[in-house]
Amino acid sequence: MHAKRLNPQSGFTLVEIIAGIVIMAISMTAMTSVLFPLAQRSTDPIFQVRAAELGQSLLNEITGKAYDENTDLASGTRCGEFGTTCTAAGSLGKEPGETTASDFDDVDDYDDYNQDMAQLADGSNYNALYSGFIFTVTVNYDGDYNNIYDSNTSAKRIDITITTPGGQVFKFAAYKANF
Repeated sequence: MHAKRLNPQSGFTLVEIIAGIVIMAISMTAMTSVLFPLAQRSTDPIFQVRAAELGQSLLNEITGKAYDENTDLASGTRCGEFGTTCTAAGSLGKEPGETTASDFDDVDDYDDYNQDMAQLADGSNYNALYSGFIFTVTVNYDGDYNNIYDSNTSAKRIDITITTPGGQVFKFAAYKANF
């Protein structure tokens, strides 16, 4: 048997190996600079859906309440009728003793409602359900529906601003009329 000799031309030279490593490093850098931002943005649609759910949930909760503290739901008497008055524009907000959402009985109680005090009427907490989301609610009179707050007490505008953990800001608005 004859011993097989290695071909001196087989294998890679040191220069070829170094060139391969450099090319691999450049291609990996290009790939990571494209893929990492895509991975970060892949959560955006999830945050958008969660923000929409949170905004709609808050709007449903708020618009389901009475229009004003002076509205009598039992008799059907609206504020501004039969000698009752609506809450003054500068006095919108929680009444004394209303500290959580379970205490809120009318729309303007939610004015200045935010994630720091976000407890649902059933006792569950928005912070636990929407970790990292920030929201604020403002309620003002806007009786002529022009997005300019005024003293016309025929409608209240509810504005909700939600900021996702990714920093996106979503705004939601609804009107509650005095009927």
